[in-house]
Amino acid sequence: MSAEGAAGQPLQACRNPDFDVVVRSRVALERNLAAFPYPGRLSDADRAAAQTALEPALLAGGLQPWRVGELPPERRAALVDRELVPRAYLVDEDRYLALHADKPVWALFMQHEHISLMAQYHGLALTEGCALLFAIDDAMNSLAPWAFDHDFGYLSSRVDHLGSGLSASLALHLPALELGGFIEVALKQAMDAGFRLGGLYGGGRGPAGSLYELSLPPLFGESEATALERLRRAAGALAAYERSSRQELLERSPWEILDVIGRAAGKARMAHTVSWDESADIVSGIRLGVATGVLAGLDLAAVTELWYSVRRAVGDERRPDYAARAELLRRRTASLVFTEREADV
Repeated sequence: MSAEGAAGQPLQACRNPDFDVVVRSRVALERNLAAFPYPGRLSDADRAAAQTALEPALLAGGLQPWRVGELPPERRAALVDRELVPRAYLVDEDRYLALHADKPVWALFMQHEHISLMAQYHGLALTEGCALLFAIDDAMNSLAPWAFDHDFGYLSSRVDHLGSGLSASLALHLPALELGGFIEVALKQAMDAGFRLGGLYGGGRGPAGSLYELSLPPLFGESEATALERLRRAAGALAAYERSSRQELLERSPWEILDVIGRAAGKARMAHTVSWDESADIVSGIRLGVATGVLAGLDLAAVTELWYSVRRAVGDERRPDYAARAELLRRRTASLVFTEREADV
C-alpha cells in the first residue's frame, strides 16, 4: 500500500459537472472513544492505549495506521502539499495517521478529539463523501464504541461541536467574481446565510489563486442532511454566479478577461522565476481560460493538478525553488493554445 493512500494520488480526471468552480469537497467526522478521557486529559500511557484500541477499528474500516516517523520525507511533503495533513502535525514523528489504499479517506489522531476521519472528492460531491465516511464510521463503532449521549449526540471536547461531529467544506475557484468586482457581495451573502467563506491562500493582498473555502459552522441543533443540503445549494448558487460573471465579462469587456488569461499563459510559457503566490495566480488564470473555452491543450484536471505540483517544485544547489517552479510551469503548459475564436479579439 502507498503511504500516500488514495487521497494523496495525483488527479487524473474529474467528470463532476461542477468541477469548473468547485475544486474539491471535504467532509470530516470527529469522534471520541467512550472508554477514554479527551485527548487533552490523557497521560502518555493512556494516549498509547487509546491509539492501540483504535487500530483494529481502523483496519475494519479499511484504514491502515502509520507512524509519522515511518513515512519518507517526500511522502510527508505530498500529504502537506495536498492539504491532507497540517505541516505541524507531522513534526512529531511518534504521532500516527491512517490512510485508505483505495478510497479518498484518511484519519488524524489525538488533536481536539481522539480521531478525525476525513474524505475528499473533487467537484461538488458532499453526498458521496458523507456516505463513505458514515460507512467507515459504522464499521469502526462496532469495535471501538464512540462517546455518545442521547440528548447531546456525539460528545466533543468543545461544547460547540457536540452533536453530529460532522463538518464540511468546499474549495471554490472564483476568478470571474473577483475580476468583475462581485466577490465582496458574494462573501457577504454567504456569511449572512450562516456560512463561513474566506480565502484559502494568500496574505493581505487577497487569496492567491482566487481560491475560497465555503464551510459549515458546527451543526449542533441542525440535522446533517439539512445542513449539507444548505451547503450544496449555496455552492450551486456561487457556481452559477461565477459562470454568469465569466459570460458577462466575455460579452461586455472581453479584453479584460482575455488579458488575465493571456498574461497567465504567457508567464507560464515564458517566465524563468516564479514565486509561490504568483504561480497560484498563473494557474488560476489558465484554469479560467480552460473553463471558458478560451484556452485549449489541457483539461481542467491537469490544470488543477498544477496547483499541487508547483508546491512540490524544489530546486537544488544550482537552481533555486523559484526557478524550478518556473521550469515546471513551462514544461506542463507547453501544449496550451488560444482557441481560434478568441485569438484575435
